[in-house]
Amino acid sequence: MLKSYLLAALEQAHYQLEADGSIRGSVPTCPGVWARTGTLEQCRSSLETLLEQWILQRVWAHEPLPEINGQKLAVHVPGADFAPTTSVAPLSHGSAAMAGLTPEEEAAAIFALVGMMLDQQKHRIVSIRPVESAWSREGRRQIHASHRLR
Repeated sequence: MLKSYLLAALEQAHYQLEADGSIRGSVPTCPGVWARTGTLEQCRSSLETLLEQWILQRVWAHEPLPEINGQKLAVHVPGADFAPTTSVAPLSHGSAAMAGLTPEEEAAAIFALVGMMLDQQKHRIVSIRPVESAWSREGRRQIHASHRLR
């Protein structure tokens, strides 16, 4: 569902050649999502990354996402103004896994899990705990320690 929403948004992207030779791409239905790079491939890749971040920020802020080419994406958040477009069964064990985390740690876990789903690759979160600001590398994935993931 998330992947089809991203693809629908990328299909609406507009690309133009700037006077300095760079390529500027934007998605009109997603305000603030634009990129300027040297090649079309880089621009499309940057737009995809920015769209993922834009969606996560909107979900985190409890803001509704626009319908794009018939694709709707909504997340049910208790106490939010909008209702989900699809029903999602509650997790039987998920609430215990997130208990005791600070809001920053919870956000880092959510961002990491969504990133894993978007990549469709298997990753493993070793631990979630406060650490000093530094870079760490697990396998081929580089994670900044301010995300509170190691």
